[in-house]
Amino acid sequence: MDTPTAGLSFTSKLLPTATQIAQVRNCSRAGILPVPASDLHAIVVEAPEELTRYDAEITKLQNGLDRLVLERTMLASYADGCRSVLAPVQRLPNELLADIFEWSFPEELYVLESTPEEEVDRISQWHLRQLAQVCCRWYSIAMATPKLWSTIAVDTSLWSDCNISIQTLLTLLDYSLTQGQNHPLTLDVGISNMYRCTDLVVEALTKHAHRWRDVFIWSDGEPHRYLANATGSLDRLEMLEINLSSNKSWNELEFFYQAPRLTEFSFAGRLENMPKIPWHQITKCSYHSDSHPPPPYQRLSVLLLANKVDTFTLELDLRNFPLDHDWHSYTSSMRHIEFELSTNDPRVFDKLLDSLTLPSLESFSLAPLSDYDPPAWSSNRFVSLASRSQFGESLTCLCVHAMIAHTELVRCLQAVPRLEKLVLADCVWIDDDAMIVITHELLQLLTYTANSSCLLPRLSTLHMTSLLEFTDASFLDLVASRMRKTRIDGLASFETKLLCYPERQRDMSPETLQQLAQMVASGALKLTVLSEAIDTET
Repeated sequence: MDTPTAGLSFTSKLLPTATQIAQVRNCSRAGILPVPASDLHAIVVEAPEELTRYDAEITKLQNGLDRLVLERTMLASYADGCRSVLAPVQRLPNELLADIFEWSFPEELYVLESTPEEEVDRISQWHLRQLAQVCCRWYSIAMATPKLWSTIAVDTSLWSDCNISIQTLLTLLDYSLTQGQNHPLTLDVGISNMYRCTDLVVEALTKHAHRWRDVFIWSDGEPHRYLANATGSLDRLEMLEINLSSNKSWNELEFFYQAPRLTEFSFAGRLENMPKIPWHQITKCSYHSDSHPPPPYQRLSVLLLANKVDTFTLELDLRNFPLDHDWHSYTSSMRHIEFELSTNDPRVFDKLLDSLTLPSLESFSLAPLSDYDPPAWSSNRFVSLASRSQFGESLTCLCVHAMIAHTELVRCLQAVPRLEKLVLADCVWIDDDAMIVITHELLQLLTYTANSSCLLPRLSTLHMTSLLEFTDASFLDLVASRMRKTRIDGLASFETKLLCYPERQRDMSPETLQQLAQMVASGALKLTVLSEAIDTET
């Protein structure tokens, strides 16, 4: 077979020189015959045969080039196939590959301000269908692994705006539910009574109630009349979160009460609309504000229900709370409590603390509601609560993001000498004003000195969000002293995190950062420093 390179030597004796081409061009322009003209006649006669030879050679070369292109394509595809066969991912067990598929789920899988297009993708599990198109093995894993189909997110308020029919959406939903077989199910469901598809969606979900494990429900109506159809099926339910955005009452619903494994419960809405749940087995609870909250002292009555709760989060808007209201007293054996508050009057928070006795508390957290200024706080009532509840013996973790003078904070810290973890934040709010909690003086008091008393001698973890209104030297002294203390106590290391607000007026010096890096290298310090100018995690 001739090769394309062999054809490169092909030529013709009739090929003109540059002089001959110029001569013919000039004669054509002048309208004269060259002398002798016989040479031109010979070219005219012999050229067709030579052109035929050229055509044959060009065809031969073109066929050779086509063959080369085809062979190159085949070789490239074969090399890719070999590379794929040798790739480490091919040697992963199906179970591990399924785990990787599970971790690749998109964030928009969950219902949160999503679009009709995202709703269609969620219902059809489009992310799994994309994985299934890679190869036969991936198809088999994606389609035959129930746990990959065990998260269902649906928002019925979007269905009427989707570009496919409600019946098609129901078919896709049923297929996704069926593919999960008997694997425990996670549900993220937005249910609106304004749409005719709600009954059908809830009916489809309750057919699989025996698989429910983690359930998130947002509702503006009364879908409990459909949920009740699955009463007695919730043997696997462990976590339940309900958000009622209307005044519809679920308080007669006993559907969730018969859930023997339910231990974690979160509720947003009016307390009187809360469904019946097995409070005697709830160990973790969150109660969040709604648009028309009852008086805070009534809301605290959830503590009477949550008599077995270990960890409790309470979100309260106290900005308009009248001071002349009486609060009931509550005693609880919970070990962890977190307040998310909005109030600018410390007297209101005082009333809240006065109503509590927490003799087993190990962790106390105070933070602002989302998008609100930090709450105001004075030390007197906390010190009283600490004394009444014996925090001096039990409390080991304190998290404070509140408007409190550093001198008041010191009084609070003196009441909890067994504290091991302290989380503090300076306060910056909308009008660009600030309250400095983390000061040079506070760090000096926290610096451990063996020959004298200091604040929190057991402290092993300190996290701060700061405007850096302290000196580098005071921070270095604190860290160095605590490193020495951890060695004395036989602990692995002292841990500190420093997040710097963008509004700060200075940065730590390079020399300070270098000294901190050297401390980290010694192994006795675990340090994280984060800010706009500093992005170091050692």
